[in-house]
Amino acid sequence: MKRIATTVLAAFFLLFSTASAQVPVSKVVDTSWLENTAVKYGWLSSIAAHGALTGIVESAKYGGERISTSGDVYHVFRYGQDVAGIASGWFGLSVWQNKHYTGWEKAGLYAEGIIWRSLLYDLDYRWNRTGNPFDYNPEHSFNKKTIVYVEFYGWVPRDAYIGIGWVTGPVYDILRVAVGSYLHAKID
Repeated sequence: MKRIATTVLAAFFLLFSTASAQVPVSKVVDTSWLENTAVKYGWLSSIAAHGALTGIVESAKYGGERISTSGDVYHVFRYGQDVAGIASGWFGLSVWQNKHYTGWEKAGLYAEGIIWRSLLYDLDYRWNRTGNPFDYNPEHSFNKKTIVYVEFYGWVPRDAYIGIGWVTGPVYDILRVAVGSYLHAKID
């Protein structure tokens, strides 16, 4: 793994150390050269991959071992999470800079990506912890803290949670699929 990382870093520094470094750097910062389809699907796939890999990595910290996250392959998922996070940041920038989409369409793309990320995170977390991505048992601690938000007690912010159960869990997942699919169909 160290050899691959060293090779990638060496190639990266050689690429940007040439006299014509302005061309590659400008392509990284200015994403207007990307096709609209690449912007849309790059954003959605990278943010979804980040959510799925984060669900696997986080559940492995709490005893989840159903999706091969113990031992030698844990860091493969961890590095994949990092790469997907960087890619989602870059594609998020490209959505922002894109001239084809209106402001509402950009907001819809961001919302759609966040919805799919949330769904894949939850499914992979439950799958890695219990072996069943549709385990909505309300006794599991992670199902008691499915939706996280911030509450203020006086002027002090604190975590607050909404849990899911046998009925509300599937309803919540179906709702995310329905809203994500609707947004996907509405934005070209």
